Amino acid sequence: MIQKLFKTAVVSLSLFTFTSNIYPCTSFSLSDSRHHFFGKNYDFPIGNAHVSINKRNLVKVSLPLNDEKRVAWVSKYGSITFNQFGKEMPSGGMNEAGLVIELMALDKPEYPAIDSRFGLTELQWIQYMLDNYSSVDEVLASDNAMRMSLYSTYPIHVLISDKSGDAGVLEYVNNKTVIHHNHSLPFTALSNDTYDNSLNYMKHFRYIHSPRQLPQTTSSLDRFVRASYYTKNYSCRYNPIDYSFMILGSVNQGYFTQWSIVYDINNMKISYKTLTNDKIRTISMNDFDFSPVTPALYIDIDSDIQNGNLDFMPYSSTENKALIELVFSSLDEFVGIPQEFRDLLAQLHETTVPLPIVGR
Repeated sequence: MIQKLFKTAVVSLSLFTFTSNIYPCTSFSLSDSRHHFFGKNYDFPIGNAHVSINKRNLVKVSLPLNDEKRVAWVSKYGSITFNQFGKEMPSGGMNEAGLVIELMALDKPEYPAIDSRFGLTELQWIQYMLDNYSSVDEVLASDNAMRMSLYSTYPIHVLISDKSGDAGVLEYVNNKTVIHHNHSLPFTALSNDTYDNSLNYMKHFRYIHSPRQLPQTTSSLDRFVRASYYTKNYSCRYNPIDYSFMILGSVNQGYFTQWSIVYDINNMKISYKTLTNDKIRTISMNDFDFSPVTPALYIDIDSDIQNGNLDFMPYSSTENKALIELVFSSLDEFVGIPQEFRDLLAQLHETTVPLPIVGR
C-alpha cells in the first residue's frame, strides 16, 4: 500500500518539479595553509527547519521511486544536517569525517534517465553521501553507481568539500552528470547557474582588483562573481569565520536568505544564524555521541542559546511531521503535493534501525 501511495505521489511531484520557482542560494569553499571552511546561504521564502544529529551504524533504505533501483546501506558516519523537509532529507551538512555537502537550486531540471545505477531523491542522496563517504573523491566516484533520480522534487546541484581542502561540483546538464574538480574548478563557489555558465561569465571580470569593481546585482551570476572574488582574495590575516560571514553577507538576498552557515571543517564546528535569529550560534561535533545507543537529537534552527548551550532534544516524530506539514502548507506552489508524500517523508526516519551488535 505504501509503495502504491508513493508512486502516486511521485507522479505528481515529477510534474510539480518542472513548474516550481527557482530560489537563489550561494555557497563557497575557503582555505588557507592550515584550515578549510565552507559557507552557505540558504535562500527560500520560509526558514523553518531542524538542525539534526544523525547516527552512525543505522540500517537505511532508499525511498521507492517507481522503476528506480533501491539501495540499502548502513551509515558509516554520523552527521549534523539542516533539514527543512524532515529527518533523513537534508539540504546539507557535515559528517564526522569532515565531509561537507550543500545544495543550490539549478535553473534547469535535467536529471538523468533511469539506468543501471541506483536512484535517490536529491535530498536523500545528500544524506547517503554524508552517511557513507569521507572525501570529495569518494562522492564524485560514487556517480558510477549512484545518481539523483529524475523523480527528485527539485532541480539542484551541489558543492562538496572535505578536511583536506579539496572541493568539487556535481550537477546534471542535458541529462548527464557533469563534474568539476581540480583544474576544472578554478573558483570554489556555486550559485544557481551551471558551473560552466558561471565560469564563462567570470571571464568578464578577470581583471578586477578591487571589491568596488564587483557587479552588485542579486543575480546568480553576479553572486558567483562576488563569492569567487572573495574566496580567491582571502588570506590568513583575516579571521576566517568573520570573513566567511562577510562573503555570505555580500551575496545576501534580504528576506529570502533564511540561513547563513559556516563550517569550520578542521575544527569540526558549525556556526550559523537565521533571518529570525541573527545571533551566531556554534555547534561542535565533538560534543555529540553519534553511536546508535543514544537517542537521535534535534533543535529548532531558530532556537537561542540557553545557559550557554543550545538545548538539543530527543528526536520527535510528532515534531518532525509538524515541520513537514508547516513547510508544505506555507507556499502555494506546494499545495498540489499529495498528503501521502508528506506522510511518507514524516515516516522515513522510522524505517532506520540500529545495526545489530554481534554477540548480543
